[in-house]
Amino acid sequence: MAKVILEEDFLAEDFDSLTFYDLLPTDDVKISHQGGKEPVGKLATNLMQTNLEDLQIKDLDDLAIGLINGCTSFNDFSDWPALADKMAIQYSELLLNEEARELRMKLSRLNYFIRALLDKNIEVQAVDEWFIEARGPWDFIRQNGKLMWIDCEESSLKVESASGTSSYTCGLPTQIDKITGTEIGIGSHYSNGGWLLNGSGLKEVIHSKPIVTFFVWEGATCYLDVDGLIFEKGKGVVGKIDLPFTMIHKCRFFDDRLVFFDWSQPKKGYIYNLDTKKGECLELEAVIVCNDICFHSGFYYLIDKEQGHVFKYDQSFKLIAKESGLGRGKGKLYDPISIRPVDGELQVLNWFSGKVVSFKGFVSNDRIGETRVGSQLNEHAKLLAEKYLDVVYNEEVKPTGKYPDILARWLSETHLKKKGRLLDIGSGRGEHLKAFSKLGYEVAGLDISKRAAEMCPEYDVRIANIEFEEMPYENESFDFIFSKSVIEHTYQPAMMLDRMLSAMKPGAKAVVMTPSWIHTYKVFYTEYTHVRPFTKQSLNDAMRMAGYEDVEVDYFYQLPLVWRQKWLMPFVRFLGMMPLPYRPIQSAPWPDGLNKIIRFTKDVMLIGVGTKKN
Repeated sequence: MAKVILEEDFLAEDFDSLTFYDLLPTDDVKISHQGGKEPVGKLATNLMQTNLEDLQIKDLDDLAIGLINGCTSFNDFSDWPALADKMAIQYSELLLNEEARELRMKLSRLNYFIRALLDKNIEVQAVDEWFIEARGPWDFIRQNGKLMWIDCEESSLKVESASGTSSYTCGLPTQIDKITGTEIGIGSHYSNGGWLLNGSGLKEVIHSKPIVTFFVWEGATCYLDVDGLIFEKGKGVVGKIDLPFTMIHKCRFFDDRLVFFDWSQPKKGYIYNLDTKKGECLELEAVIVCNDICFHSGFYYLIDKEQGHVFKYDQSFKLIAKESGLGRGKGKLYDPISIRPVDGELQVLNWFSGKVVSFKGFVSNDRIGETRVGSQLNEHAKLLAEKYLDVVYNEEVKPTGKYPDILARWLSETHLKKKGRLLDIGSGRGEHLKAFSKLGYEVAGLDISKRAAEMCPEYDVRIANIEFEEMPYENESFDFIFSKSVIEHTYQPAMMLDRMLSAMKPGAKAVVMTPSWIHTYKVFYTEYTHVRPFTKQSLNDAMRMAGYEDVEVDYFYQLPLVWRQKWLMPFVRFLGMMPLPYRPIQSAPWPDGLNKIIRFTKDVMLIGVGTKKN
């Protein structure tokens, strides 16, 4: 039998968020009332036509009661999603107006009621659920075998390990971030200052404004406050984000950029590049209030407080997909507050309940190789490959030079450090096969194009597309695997990395080179066969998820002069930020030598190095 709540009790709710929102029309509950209320369809129509300044709280209450009581006229109004969006947007616009607290909370609650009914029958592809037993948990992280979370209790930081749970008091924290392998930062958009936790204990960082997040930039611990000021610990202000936000509520650090959100600005986000000191506004048409963001396997994942969805975006912030729905059922989200990539899954924390929902199929690269679509992609890739060496990578367009020999020698001295059997993935014309062979390596090649084998008859070059096909070499048969400018051509980089690993001996080393998306995003797709960009973090994640150990990913400038003369790097970075044209992307007046220098201050690579477990 349904629980009955008196109307006066429902209307007399205090505005503690943890109790105010603890009710949905999908719960087994009814509200007794005296009658005389307008039909739900008419109330919804009126609200849809009412401006924010003319809203009446009574109309919101009446519609909420009607929805809870299972109205028979739900179908009398056809645009519930648009009304829910309107309520959520108006909530967001009132967020910083404390005098409108009751109105904005009732707007948000009505939005939740509508979405819970709309999403009632959605089936969510979640793989697991577990709970953080705490009052209003804001964020969580796993590090060194410990689960850490922050919540609304007096002892607001918890560290759970095999030996028990430790508690710390650090104001009202709202964000926790890994700074290094041994240190985490605790930030807030409520409490002034912030906190650092490491092996020496918890230390307060005094600041006159709330510190939202901590991060490491160019070897120094830095932090960002709610006003957009960037500080270096122990030094003072080192930067200011000049973008049209009012207050920063949530920020995450990825590679060399800060991605942040002002929750009072619906459907917006911001990116600030620490390297170039330039920022931009993100127009997020699908996301109303982004509570958190993470970056995983080449994609951004955003959670929406008001919609109860996870949204998947590519690196240019083009929407790809969404998952979940609002509610209490399995896999459903109700005020999702934190999203984390953990062991190949996305884990989303719900603020009201402490429920953590794990998604897997949504975040992994779909194993499409065995499907009809995968077969078509494989055949298409092979057709392109037969033309690639003749059209894109011929001697006229890209003449053979000394660079492969210089690169091979540098890699041998700095990363490989001994001789052995080496496989070149994407061996193409064979420049790197020849270069490593000259240095004393026993070399073999792999390419998708039959032309590669024809061009290098003196070497063992086998033909396969290991994104879709099995590795044509024996398991555990190579000491080294080298791949330059290949992985960005794959739809399923995880498959390529998996099959590379299977061919490596225990203790073997892999070197993967690919364009850095952060540096090349404007020109990345001028290469027709590019499909998957990488950042420093996403390449690191992809290699670690595939099982590589001791993974290190760095930016790599294809200018041999700076590899050993590091003092030239400030000049190179400065030149890279200058708006100078270069061939072949644009017409440029420079002689070939200067053009090459300008080009490769901008066309920066990533170099990822990882080993196979002994």
